[in-house]
Amino acid sequence: MDILSKFEKEEETLNKLDFIHCQKYEEAQRNIKERENFVIEEVKKHTQTLLNELHEKWGVISSDISEQKSKISEIKSDLLYYQFHSEKADGTNKLDIFDFTWRITTNSNEDICIVDLSTSSVKGRIVTLDKDGNLKWVYDGHPSDIPTEHFFLPENIATTYLGNIIVCDTRNSAIHLLNAQDSIIAYK
Repeated sequence: MDILSKFEKEEETLNKLDFIHCQKYEEAQRNIKERENFVIEEVKKHTQTLLNELHEKWGVISSDISEQKSKISEIKSDLLYYQFHSEKADGTNKLDIFDFTWRITTNSNEDICIVDLSTSSVKGRIVTLDKDGNLKWVYDGHPSDIPTEHFFLPENIATTYLGNIIVCDTRNSAIHLLNAQDSIIAYK
């Protein structure tokens, strides 16, 4: 075998290898594209599922918020009505207990919890009514054994699922945790 035929044979072998390599390369490209399309379709399905779940949860939360806003509006309306239109036989107001209603919420016991601020001084209190609007208790702030620099000034109020009441006291940078019976659970 002469040198030329040896090179021609090697060239033929290389051409076969190149052809096989090109086929394998194209097959690998197709496989990658197929996997890519599969992954894209799966991601689209999963994304749509997540979007549907998000929309459903948003709808529930939005509905709950609207319901709570409606309850608060109704409570405020009732309180204003009772405060200004309910008179005793002697002509005095039945609920002449509010100075400036700042925040209102309800707890799991259906008590109405109100942040009432004084218009004559820098202090406030928490007034709690039962679901029928009857006075349950008034919390004026710090127990006498807790030293404070300022008067009790509640800024905001929240309730827990157990009926406890959380009060933010801005003047003293403190949190008051009360139970539904006006007993202080914690003060920080």
